[in-house]
Amino acid sequence: MTEKEKSLKKIKTYIDSHLQEELDLDKVAKEAGYSKYHLERLFTKHYGCTLTKYIREERLKAAAIQLAFTNTSILEIAFGACYESQQAFTLAFKRLYQVSPGIYRNNIRQAVRNSVFSTVFRLGSERRLTA
Repeated sequence: MTEKEKSLKKIKTYIDSHLQEELDLDKVAKEAGYSKYHLERLFTKHYGCTLTKYIREERLKAAAIQLAFTNTSILEIAFGACYESQQAFTLAFKRLYQVSPGIYRNNIRQAVRNSVFSTVFRLGSERRLTA
């Protein structure tokens, strides 16, 4: 692994562990030891997306997990993902996942309920057949 690759991996790790904080590109670049312009070019060339896009998508992935597995309000999740409003969060979420956060949450929960029900139903049917 080259020094640049090590540095970029270190930056990804740094970003991933600071997603719930404001991530100023100057601060991230300083952490990497590059100017923000040079870091942006290196990151984009290596990972195929800009730092800003990477940060936004990682925050939205974390938010999607929270929506699916917690009862935390959408507003709280939006603030935790560093959005200034639920509306801004909803627009960004919808751009990435093609559905609003509320619909996403409902769809995931419905899928889990259906999966659990079908598993329980299937197991119950198997027990009746073997009895």
